[in-house]
Amino acid sequence: MIGTRVILTGKEANQIEEVESGAVTSWDEVRETYDDPSRDPFTGYVVPILKRISCAELMARTGCRERHIKSIRNGYRNPSVHLKNALTEIAAAYARRFMPEPAADDLDACAALFKIGPQ
Repeated sequence: MIGTRVILTGKEANQIEEVESGAVTSWDEVRETYDDPSRDPFTGYVVPILKRISCAELMARTGCRERHIKSIRNGYRNPSVHLKNALTEIAAAYARRFMPEPAADDLDACAALFKIGPQ
């Protein structure tokens, strides 16, 4: 197993009575996860991999123009949700080629590429 990302979690104190009484059977019922806006996973894990993939390949696979791809890779534009998901899948497929074991999801695959070292 490769540790890939930090996920902030907290136990919700407003449900402490339910936890202590045994009414809660799983911590997942009372645990919240929080996204740190300063650690955008797309910018931190996906974009660096997109820079390793040729612009021509990204254009062919997404239908976007070269200028749009370059703007996203250089941080000047934020992609739509649909395009962000497509680019994340493309980056994850690239990352999985170098992984010794499977990743839980696409973001974990991208993050793992940095844990196992540059290719």
